Amino acid sequence: MSGDYIVGAVIGEGLMGPRSTGRYRPSGHPVSLEEVPARLLSGGDFVERLALASRQAATVADHNVAAVYDLVRIGQRLYVVTELVRGRSLPALLGADGSLPLPAVMLIVDAVLAGLEGIHRAGIAHGDVSPDVIVITPAGAVRITELGVAAVLAADPAIPGSPAVEPPEGGAPSIAADLYATGALLRELVSGMRPEESGEVGGPQPLVRLVNRSLAGAPEARFTTATDFRQELEATATELLGP
Repeated sequence: MSGDYIVGAVIGEGLMGPRSTGRYRPSGHPVSLEEVPARLLSGGDFVERLALASRQAATVADHNVAAVYDLVRIGQRLYVVTELVRGRSLPALLGADGSLPLPAVMLIVDAVLAGLEGIHRAGIAHGDVSPDVIVITPAGAVRITELGVAAVLAADPAIPGSPAVEPPEGGAPSIAADLYATGALLRELVSGMRPEESGEVGGPQPLVRLVNRSLAGAPEARFTTATDFRQELEATATELLGP
C-alpha cells in the first residue's frame, strides 16, 4: 500500500481501465494512474505478470515513450503509475477522415519506430502498437503509452480484443508483432483503412512498396528491426517529399 500518490480526476480510458491524473507526494511531480479493474485482480497470476512487465518497462528511457514509474496499491485499488502525457490521442487527431497528410504520417510513424528502437533495445516488446496508445502533445511530439500494460494484456488469451493487430503467424508479443502492427498503423494513416479491412493501398509506388513489405504474409519478407523499418521509411519520405 502506498501513501506516496494522490489520485485526481479521471481523464480517460486506458487499455486496461480508467486513467486518472495524480501527483507524487514527495516531489509534487504530476503522474498518470491507470486502475487495474477488479476482474483482472482475481485472474490467476495477472498481478504478478503485470508487476514483472512494469519493472521491465521502467528500464526504458526514451523521449518517444511515456515513462513507467510504479505499480502501487492505494486503498483497495491497484494502479500502474506512468508519466502524465498531455495531448490528443491519435484517434482524436484522425477524426472522421481516418487519414492524415503524408508528411504528418511519416513524422508520426518515424517517431513510433524510434520509440520501438528504445523499447526493443531493452529486450521487451510493446505488445499493442495501435492508434489508441499514441498521443500527440501540444508541441507536436509523438509519445507511445501503455508500455508494460499492453504486453501483459496481449499475452493473455482470456482477454478479447488485445492486441488490436496480430501478424498472420500469431504468437506472443514480440518485436516481429510490434513491427507488423506498425505496418498496419502506417497503412491506416495513409489510407483510412482499419486493420480488419481488406484492400490495396493506393498512391505513389514507393509508399505502396513500403506498406506492402511491412505487412507481408511471410515473416522473413518483413522488416526484422525497427531500425531497418525506420531507414526504409525515411528513404521513402525523402523520395516522395524531398530531404
